[in-house]
Amino acid sequence: FPSHDRYGVWDFKSGKRDEVKEISYWFQLFAYAYGISMIDKNAQESHFNLRIIYLDQKNKVSKSLNLIEIKEYLFNQWQKLENLSQVNLSHCGKCEFNQMCKSASTVATI
Repeated sequence: FPSHDRYGVWDFKSGKRDEVKEISYWFQLFAYAYGISMIDKNAQESHFNLRIIYLDQKNKVSKSLNLIEIKEYLFNQWQKLENLSQVNLSHCGKCEFNQMCKSASTVATI
């Protein structure tokens, strides 16, 4: 929802809020905001109101950021993707490859 100096990027979710899943939702909203800034040059000086709306719980979680903050967040996330040997140990109990990761001696944990 563009305004003169603000843009809104919303994501509607059903079900209960899960803060672990929410991490990927935020990445998606940050990426959309960055995309808007690439398409609309007026957006580069604007603020972005990012919202996740949980319909079933009638709850909303919001972040208000400028383009510099959005770029910094995305850059940090992209840097994490650059290191493919990272392992999130909290997923090991659910992953079918957990024995391979546990036996690797040079695994970086996140």
